[in-house]
Amino acid sequence: MNRIMLLAIFFAAALFSMKAACGDDFAEQLRSGNHAANARAYQKILEANPNDDNLRFKLGILQFLSAIETTGQSWYQHGQ
Repeated sequence: MNRIMLLAIFFAAALFSMKAACGDDFAEQLRSGNHAANARAYQKILEANPNDDNLRFKLGILQFLSAIETTGQSWYQHGQ
């Protein structure tokens, strides 16, 4: 339980700092909780603009948060 609480606090702080670093639209997408759909949309945009490092960074953040979400769901499902 402590690991999940620590992760939640860490990501809440990260969301507030993302607004300043990446803009309001990206922060709202993070708060929406639909990481997989947003990651697919960013992947399509990145294919059209392969040299956009800022976009690549945002995609990485969405993929990382999606992985953390899946891990938390697995822990819950299996009683961790």
